Amino acid sequence: EIFESLVGSFKAMSEESPFIEKWLGVGSVGTTATQIWKAGKVAWNFVAVIRNIVGGAIAADAYGDVNKLMVIPRITQALQGLMGKGSLESRRGAAVAGRMGAAGTGYAAQELGLMENSLLRRAKTEVSWLKRLGYGIKDVWAWAPKKYGQVELVLKTAVIIDQLAKGKSEQEAMRVANHAIFDYSNVPPWVRYLRATPFIAPFVTFPYKNFPRLVSTAIKRPWKLIPYYFAGAALDALIRSWFDVDDDDIEKLRANMPLWMQGEADMMILPYQDENGKWQAVDLGFYFPWGGINDAVKAAYQGRPEEIPANFGFGGGPYADLVAMIKTNRDPRTDRKIFDPALPPSDQMANAVMWMWRMMAPSWVTDQGAARHLYDALTKQVDPRTGEMKDTTPQAIARFFGANLYEFDPDDAYNRNMSRLYGQILDVEAEIQKISLDQSLSEEQRDKDMDKYIARAEKFIQEMNEYSERALGLTPKLQRGPQRGGR
Repeated sequence: EIFESLVGSFKAMSEESPFIEKWLGVGSVGTTATQIWKAGKVAWNFVAVIRNIVGGAIAADAYGDVNKLMVIPRITQALQGLMGKGSLESRRGAAVAGRMGAAGTGYAAQELGLMENSLLRRAKTEVSWLKRLGYGIKDVWAWAPKKYGQVELVLKTAVIIDQLAKGKSEQEAMRVANHAIFDYSNVPPWVRYLRATPFIAPFVTFPYKNFPRLVSTAIKRPWKLIPYYFAGAALDALIRSWFDVDDDDIEKLRANMPLWMQGEADMMILPYQDENGKWQAVDLGFYFPWGGINDAVKAAYQGRPEEIPANFGFGGGPYADLVAMIKTNRDPRTDRKIFDPALPPSDQMANAVMWMWRMMAPSWVTDQGAARHLYDALTKQVDPRTGEMKDTTPQAIARFFGANLYEFDPDDAYNRNMSRLYGQILDVEAEIQKISLDQSLSEEQRDKDMDKYIARAEKFIQEMNEYSERALGLTPKLQRGPQRGGR
């Protein structure tokens, strides 16, 4: 049991193992590929690292009972202590973290394959040069996960120092640290299996640990969560004050955001317009440890149950995404087409390869990442659809710190939203037309299918009318600057 906890998902594959197990079982080539993919999306993606540092600091406050004003000082003490410097309190906290094995309980050690590397090194002299080359590449790739593990260790040590300062025992301090900055080694076998098996739930450990902590904190110490959940209300208050509007006006403005933004639980409108007069919104869910849970709740409330599993760590990963691309030609995250079937085959292939690069690479280096946005801003690249700059410099720089600023023009967003909603109706009408002309259907089957699609069309018409009613009548004070007349 101790070995299982330390090694995580490692499982040796023998030459007699079935082919499918070697490629897709726990400890297989598929598991290694999933670990490499995770490392690229987390440890090598410094934007995600920054988000997770902020999220860890918030967790130290909300789950670890560190006073909000003491989070940064405790992190500073932890850094000093781990370097053998600072006060006696700092060095003692670092020593406790070392004795209690804090470094081996984090995400990097348990899910990115670092501990497997130590076992693989023993076998390097016993395998072919090709496999040794593979092990060497994996060792190089492990550099970032090791550094990420040090980030986790700093956060845990900060909580330990805080607990010791409150007079807690070393064991209790470590328990609270593992409660706040999750202990990825202490999970049941089914979670260990799901996170290590390709296709199923590569990120299931975090929501498995996070959900009960959020519920417990909401019941026992709700004041810890209130400032975070009321961040949006504080921004709305600034908009009301600076633009001289009321709550109904702000709801109208929110209804004139792009539909996909409206589906994000922690998407908040900032109280200013950029140099192009467009409103700015930011998704703080990337920083909140409970951001995925909030999105799941909102998806359930808005009648999008198909999105709930992904917010709890199920689905996703390189294999599931690839299968989805082949079967549906749609990005599972955005529901957009990956390539247009009307394009020449070479263009379709280029779009598919670009999509796979986005899926596998650290997001900041892709064509949709922070580096590309900064390039577009500095070179003043123009959006061919609008004739305006794609990004402003502040927007691009913010992305390097994990803050994706999304601009929107209420008029343009309204027109696009209506077009999308109307497009749903046209798609259903096209299906109704096909059914009416399908001579292979019996009269009974045709009527049954027609009734189903007519009901669906009526539902979409109702959704479009309800949306239009919510969005129309936006005050000129909140329209794109310079102000212009309302709809």
